[in-house]
Amino acid sequence: EDGDEFLAETTVGFVRRALHAASSQRRSVQTPSNQLRARVRQYILAHLSNPDLSIDRIAQSMGCSKRYLHQVFAAENMTIERHIWRLRIERCCEALAEQGQREKSISEIAFEWGFNSSAHFSRLFKEQVGVAPTSFRRKLAAAG
Repeated sequence: EDGDEFLAETTVGFVRRALHAASSQRRSVQTPSNQLRARVRQYILAHLSNPDLSIDRIAQSMGCSKRYLHQVFAAENMTIERHIWRLRIERCCEALAEQGQREKSISEIAFEWGFNSSAHFSRLFKEQVGVAPTSFRRKLAAAG
């Protein structure tokens, strides 16, 4: 019985330490900065197609300064603006790949995802994807 009691106490101790460690980890992950970053990412996804989406608008919506937003995202390897452009390009790639979007012009798709300049879209697209949007669409059409 002494062995069983010792084993039970040891097991309870391990479980208690594991739960405490997990609880501490959750608390450290839920810092105000991490919570704000998550809220900003959600806001960006919800408003990605809005051409007026900007750091100013995000800061106003989050009730903080632009400087604080930049500080919160300083650990990231990408600014908020670049994050927005990257996501928009990804959505444009998805739209260009969709069969149902083939009748739309490339500019139409870009404008639907918040771009307001075809030249800016094309430059960013080529920078991120490695080919011009027209080449990307042509390759997709040839492949499928």
